[in-house]
Amino acid sequence: MVRYTTPIIPMTVDADLTGFNIKVTLTQGDQKVTKVVTEIEVEDNVTSFSVPLTQQESGKFSATSKVQVQVNAIDANGTRLATDIEMINIFENLLPEVLSYGG
Repeated sequence: MVRYTTPIIPMTVDADLTGFNIKVTLTQGDQKVTKVVTEIEVEDNVTSFSVPLTQQESGKFSATSKVQVQVNAIDANGTRLATDIEMINIFENLLPEVLSYGG
């Protein structure tokens, strides 16, 4: 992921998360972004979805170390699942600022 861009992070979880509330958390040091997942696809007991970040969100992370990513999900019965923590590489941007169209 490149800082200050709008990446869409594809994710898969080896479970059927139909009916679950799903949150994805990205952390690095004291920086944290949590996104709510609203659209999923389930096939063969595997749930797939994408997590979009804003320029501001991707800009929070430093290119000096990886970002930790974890999925948490809970259903109406209180059953909660959490994935193992994965790591994402962060790359520097030579224009480290939020851009706007026409600006």
